[in-house]
Amino acid sequence: MRNLLVALFLLLAPSLVGQSRQSIRDVEYARQAMGQNKVGEAVNYLNKAIERDPDYRDAHLMLGELQLRQEQFDKALASFDHVLDLSPGYFLGLYRRGLAYYRMEDFERAIDDYEAYMKSEGASDRGKEEAEKYLAWARFGLDAKANPVPFDPINLGDSVNGPYMEYFPAVTADGKELIFTRNQPSPRALKEDFYVSRGGQGQWSLAEALDRQVNSDGNEGALCINADGNVAVFTACGREDGAGSCDLYMTIRENGTWGKPFNLGYPINTEAWESQPSLSPDGRTIYFTSNRRGGKGGKDLWKSTFEGGGEWGEPVNLGDSINTRGDEITPFMHWDGQSLYFASTGHPGIGDFDMYLSLRLDNDLWSSPQNLGYPINSVREENGLIVAPDGRTAYYSREGYADSRGMLDLYSFDLPKDVRAAPIAYVKGFITDHQSGKPLSATVEFVDVSTGETYLEMNTGSAGYYFSCLPGNRNYALNVRHPGYLFHSERFTLEESTENSARDLPVSLHAIETGASLTLRNVFFDSGSSELRGSSSPELDRTAEFLALNPSLIVEISGHTDNVGSQESNQALSEQRAIAVVNYLVNRGVPRERLKAVGYGASDPVASNETELGRQENRRTELKIIQN
Repeated sequence: MRNLLVALFLLLAPSLVGQSRQSIRDVEYARQAMGQNKVGEAVNYLNKAIERDPDYRDAHLMLGELQLRQEQFDKALASFDHVLDLSPGYFLGLYRRGLAYYRMEDFERAIDDYEAYMKSEGASDRGKEEAEKYLAWARFGLDAKANPVPFDPINLGDSVNGPYMEYFPAVTADGKELIFTRNQPSPRALKEDFYVSRGGQGQWSLAEALDRQVNSDGNEGALCINADGNVAVFTACGREDGAGSCDLYMTIRENGTWGKPFNLGYPINTEAWESQPSLSPDGRTIYFTSNRRGGKGGKDLWKSTFEGGGEWGEPVNLGDSINTRGDEITPFMHWDGQSLYFASTGHPGIGDFDMYLSLRLDNDLWSSPQNLGYPINSVREENGLIVAPDGRTAYYSREGYADSRGMLDLYSFDLPKDVRAAPIAYVKGFITDHQSGKPLSATVEFVDVSTGETYLEMNTGSAGYYFSCLPGNRNYALNVRHPGYLFHSERFTLEESTENSARDLPVSLHAIETGASLTLRNVFFDSGSSELRGSSSPELDRTAEFLALNPSLIVEISGHTDNVGSQESNQALSEQRAIAVVNYLVNRGVPRERLKAVGYGASDPVASNETELGRQENRRTELKIIQN
């Protein structure tokens, strides 16, 4: 918007009729000063011209534009009113006054002036195109302002915000670490670095510069962080190993220290501009902004999925539901895995960049973006919003509030209910060796039992600890594996919780040895039936994968029942269920000679049959190593 104002200012044709030569020279001097961004000097020249020639229309017009740039709206309106008093219906006066009303959020009067501008003599095609844009914004703003949403932004305070610019916040899944970009003077120029503040729940410690492994002598910005807080992706510009103007880099934290960042390489990074990353909850998809070829407009949102072996897949444009002929920037994928927040100039909004929510319907389809509403969105530029795992608390940067510490500050606020993300629950635990109790670096996987889809997969690292957030009020299967050990599986219901009431699910893994056994807790049959339910497939597929990775093993697959019913029927049912599991594994490529199906009926209970919970524990399928 500012560039447009400058261009219109410099191209303004002076009205020379009836003006003194000195006044004309003063206006020309003001024009030159404005071209050099010397605003105060330009104002002085224009005031001299107006004092000398009070009816100098174009001097009033130029002065009004300078006042508009300085957000002196009342003065700007007075200048533009004077212009239109001198030349009623003057197209440039209508355009500028309409802009002043729009910036003041007086949308009704802005609409009147822009509609008059569209009918005025002298309005160019380019001017009408711009006026149509402001008309659309003002009409949307008029309705949005009449139907405001709840909004109470809270400045994050002196520990976070300083006299310069703080923006692009990121919050860890436990809500206890805030990382953001700060742009402040260095010995040579303004410089972008990452800062971190700890605490949470509105109480943040004094921000400190992030590890020097990540911050460099150049500029860094727009960092995102994964669920356990140990993997970060960020933007860096102008580095020696860069492919374009700005690239995406990754850094991994081990034992509390961030490692040396590495360029994510092609095909994510190209000779174009790649920036503003956001990781999916499982850390296997990166959403980012780029002006690369193949987009819908200037800047578009893209995603790339990890393919294993350190390789990322070819980026995919998020498509017409998200991207427009305008710019889409600052994507943030929430921990619920479906709520994508972003900023756009192309979707219906109040103006400049507004912030939106779109829901992922599946891997390739997105819901129509929903504007977050007024006054969250305004005539100013809004972007860079993230949402805490609670789905309610939003963070973003904004300038112009009365409590600002200076320039851009970070704020938090509660989202309106209809644009909140899904409720999140938390789960944590240590993975250890069953014999020694020592931590194991294991792969932890969470599967949605109702869909059979893997929601999240992660590695614990050498400490053996995991901390994850998942959509609440669902049934999950937990699978844990580590080379040389039997895998572990269990199922559980995860209700909505906070990071301070995380569900604790520790797991001790048994080394692979003859006689070792495990219960396949996510293998399901209908009551009295030996037909496998479809929801058993994820568990059995992982069992087949385990046997393929350990080709020397011969195992027993055993079925067990409770004591309800006759001994003969229970024995037959347990044998039939064991055979059903063996047949499934054979169909998945496991040689039949490596599998032995055995039914034990009710003869080997692991719990009391006097309670329903105990009977449920006894109805199970087990895998036991009989030869290694």
